[in-house]
This record gives sequence, structure tokens and C-alpha cells, in this order.
Amino acid sequence: LDEVEMNEMKYNNIVEDFHAAEYSRPFLPRNLDHLIQTRQDESQISVERNNIGENNSHHGPIKDWLDKRQLKPHGKVEKLKDFIQEESRQEAIKKFGTGPHYVKFTVEFPEDNSTGDFVVELASLDLMPHAVNTFLGQVSQRLWDSTVFWHHDGVDHVMAAAGINYKNGETKRHYFDALGVGALSFGEYSAEVPHKEFTLAFQGRGPEFYINA
Repeated sequence: LDEVEMNEMKYNNIVEDFHAAEYSRPFLPRNLDHLIQTRQDESQISVERNNIGENNSHHGPIKDWLDKRQLKPHGKVEKLKDFIQEESRQEAIKKFGTGPHYVKFTVEFPEDNSTGDFVVELASLDLMPHAVNTFLGQVSQRLWDSTVFWHHDGVDHVMAAAGINYKNGETKRHYFDALGVGALSFGEYSAEVPHKEFTLAFQGRGPEFYINA
């Protein structure tokens, strides 16, 4: 295997591990003397023991064990996110430079065959490395050429970009997937890049994006 294939295999394994960790859940041993009920959301586990006082010697160790089980998947996910972000940042620098990065759109209006341009400045690689690298990969491979913008039904302030060939209406999604830029590994956000007028954002994990108009 050459270096590119080795890197692809490493990245694919990381993504598979990420999804496995993201959806894993802590479990309970079956041989407890009393019922333990757990209720889990994304931030905590609530543990209740029936007929057990605060002074029971088993209560502390069991709770500590459950807390550790809760933290393990979350910690692994965060480490994988950090890894993907750093890999994306390094790849973007190698391919596109350190930035700032700009993308120029040329839009054709079929009503009168006129055209217009607008330029987008992408977020810093220090803030949104995975999203920026993915978008630059899509643009550099010309996947957004000959596609369409459209208004969401009932959401006038959103102008969406669809990966559809405007000449024949066929989807281009398989091209995005084949070239490895079909979707983000996770939704990447930064408080320093808020959703406001004239900003761009991926729809979910992409590849489709929209403009806050």
C-alpha cells in the first residue's frame, strides 16, 4: 500500500471507531442484590437504589463505577473529534495553504440569462478545520459546478444549495461520496462563527449547505 492508501485506511478506521463510540452506551452488571435503575441522557446518569441507605458500603463503589462507564464513551468521542480536526487542519494547510480562504461563486439566473458573483470568506482553520477542509475539497473538485440554489418552502431567509445538476436534474451525491467529501464525520460548531445573515453552514453533516439570507 502506498502512503495515500495507508492514510485512507487509518482515517476510515478512526471514523468507524468514532461512530461506534458515539452510539455506545454504558451497561450494568446483572448480579446485583438490589435493583439499580439508570436513566441516561447526554450529560448524566441518574442512579436510584431501592431500599438502600446512604451508608450502604456498596453504594459508593457502584456509583463510581457507573460514572466511569459514562465518561469513557464521551472521552473517546472527544479524542476522535480532536484527531479528525487536527488531521483536517494539516490536510487543508497542505492542499490549500494556511488561509484565509475565499470561494467565489458565479450564479446564472435563467430568467434573463444574466450572471452575478459573490465571494465567501471561510472560517479559520483554527476554529472549523474539518468543515472548512471538507468544503474546500468539494469546491476544488468542482462538485458544486452546474448545481442549483433554491429557497426552502416557508423559510424565506434560507437559500439552500443542492447537489443536483440543473441541466438534467440528476443528483451528484454519489460523486461527493466517491471522492470522500460526501459528509462531515460530525457536526462541527464554534461560538466564534455564529449563524447570522449572509453566513454559510452545512445542512446537518452535509454535503448540502445553505446561506442565511
